[in-house]
Amino acid sequence: MKQTRFSTGVAALQFAAACGTLMARISLGHAQAPQPGWVTVSACTPAGPLIPTNTNESCGSDILQPILAGLVTTDAKTGAIIEDVAASITTADNKTWTVKLQKGRKFHDGTEVLAKNFVDAWNWAAYGPNGQSNNDWFSVIVGYGDLNPRAPKGEKPPVPATNRMSGLKVIGDHEFQVELRMPVPVFRAQLSYKAFYPMPDSFFADPAAFGRKPIGAGPFQFVSGAPDSGYKLAAFPGYSGPAKPSIKGVDLRIYTSREAAYNDLVAGTVDLLRDIQVRNSPDAGKKNKYFFEAAYYIDTKKWLTDEAISAVVTKYECTGNQAVTRLLKENVLPIAREIMEYFIRIVREDEKKPDIVLFG
Repeated sequence: MKQTRFSTGVAALQFAAACGTLMARISLGHAQAPQPGWVTVSACTPAGPLIPTNTNESCGSDILQPILAGLVTTDAKTGAIIEDVAASITTADNKTWTVKLQKGRKFHDGTEVLAKNFVDAWNWAAYGPNGQSNNDWFSVIVGYGDLNPRAPKGEKPPVPATNRMSGLKVIGDHEFQVELRMPVPVFRAQLSYKAFYPMPDSFFADPAAFGRKPIGAGPFQFVSGAPDSGYKLAAFPGYSGPAKPSIKGVDLRIYTSREAAYNDLVAGTVDLLRDIQVRNSPDAGKKNKYFFEAAYYIDTKKWLTDEAISAVVTKYECTGNQAVTRLLKENVLPIAREIMEYFIRIVREDEKKPDIVLFG
């Protein structure tokens, strides 16, 4: 049976929100991986060290996503938010949340994923002096402001008096509590973003080393790699989450041009391209080659207004740019899940129940 390779975790979808338009492109090819059981994917150079709380661009995210695991994840079949490392996430008022973890979930270094790994990671990312680009994701948690004191006009921000948010409390090895500044009904869904993923103890000892060789609790573990050459990720045998891989590994090859990546796809040495210009493809429409392009248009006038931005700035005490980013995330991510399901459905209908490899 021929095999169609489709990635939900390694940039099968690349999103860009601009001028009210959300675009998604995917390219699938049929090729034999250079190693039996491995899938070869084109990738691009990450913008910086592979630290999830400081990575919000697609190139770095493509590498990190298969490595990491959080409290919840997205079901590739239904698009629903389901538990991953979490055993349960409950609340009575959408303001105080109790998180219980599954016992026995492991990081790739063999240590167990505990409540403190979440709480310590969130505190580290929210601590202003650490300069993390995803810092504002934690602004809804009680005590965030203490870690990010405002600077007097024209001066640098003062050093925070604490490095821990008062809204986070470890109850036990496998349980912690989160207190928010106001009710947030979608907080459970927000926990699927990589900023909320746990960090192993080794991260805090040497963040720079982690950025070169990240350690997560996801279905694939880092084997080797560098920004200028590419990365190899092998299926983690100790993984017990909901996205257990059916392949042995992923070979992420760094390309600086679409043309070079496309030529390798045609030659059969690459299984999946992260994007392609379909209209200029000489192979578009040929048998056994699958090229899809879809556009999803969002009317940003409905929610990206001056009033909405001002409301977010006031509510979260953030900058205008941070408010725009938050509004984009809240409105774009649900559409992203719809697009992912659209492509999966197209491939399945075309191949009449093909052997689709879902990973990440």
